[in-house]
Amino acid sequence: MPRKPTQKARFAREKICKRVASTASNQPLPPLRVLSEEYGLHPSTLFRMLVDLSMEGKIWQSPGGRFFPATARQANVRGMPISFIGREMSHWSRLYQEILEGVSEVCSANEGSLILSAAPSLVQQSDSTQAPRFASLDTQKRELENILKNVPRGCAGFILDHLWMPEAIESAPFPGGAKVQIFKAPTTRDDAEQIDEQRGARLVRSFLEKSKYPSTTLVIPFVGDAAIDRSANILLKELAEQSVTAMPFADVIKKVKSLNDQGTLFICPEDNTSAALAEMLAPHVPREAFFPLIATQGTGTLSAPISRLRYDFRRLGRATASSILNGNEVACIKPALIIADNNPVFQTRLD
Repeated sequence: MPRKPTQKARFAREKICKRVASTASNQPLPPLRVLSEEYGLHPSTLFRMLVDLSMEGKIWQSPGGRFFPATARQANVRGMPISFIGREMSHWSRLYQEILEGVSEVCSANEGSLILSAAPSLVQQSDSTQAPRFASLDTQKRELENILKNVPRGCAGFILDHLWMPEAIESAPFPGGAKVQIFKAPTTRDDAEQIDEQRGARLVRSFLEKSKYPSTTLVIPFVGDAAIDRSANILLKELAEQSVTAMPFADVIKKVKSLNDQGTLFICPEDNTSAALAEMLAPHVPREAFFPLIATQGTGTLSAPISRLRYDFRRLGRATASSILNGNEVACIKPALIIADNNPVFQTRLD
């Protein structure tokens, strides 16, 4: 458990907050050494306090490492680049392409650039029918440390692939600047959701209640990807009363024809796996029948006749970059369920 702050630390925090309120936005707080002597606290204790205040939005840590009043952020990051640190481009999903398109739009409007840095071993996958291999924590720590040695100083902030483990991020020597991890799971009640997966699961449940499909199988693409694992768990909890069977993708491949003959509706929370499953299903689905697959990851990869949730990931990218440059929270992205019937031209949105 974290230790409670001492009376001296609480006093220092109050004084710093008052000091920030009376400091001009273009003036930094005194150096850490000066503040620690003034308030009688160890520099590491004071630094943790300043980081906490920056996370609360009361102060801002510049890319150079100095702390300013929060109002200084927007003026000082003009023209600064944003760095994305993630998987190799050859392993980018459509989801990350859409997110980074949104980030790039905001960088351009800010007269800055988007810097891409890749970790070769973060994820490795031969094709969408095979389970990916994810880097261990020790490997992630080494890769992130090496990447940060080559990232230019003066970045407004960093956007991190969701596959980075929290322990790797916490131990990495980031310079000053904000850090935002895509699809980071809320850790407290006050944490904001980046995408509303609960709403997506409710839309799927509403569809199942109306469709009365004989049976439903939730396809588990693979395990080890925190975002995919969380999506599958949210769906399973929301659909608990719908008699949904969870099945690994490898087992579905073996049984896809017999499952389809039983009138099974498939739900898949990963679009590459959904596309592979759709290709396997296609020969066994009569042209006049409803295509029995709902894809829930939400990218623009898939279209009719597959029904799918759709999230505006470009908007998520714009909101993420804006949170770095302007200090605002990442607005929660809500999905729509696009239902495709046997006529590919006709689509219905369930919002």
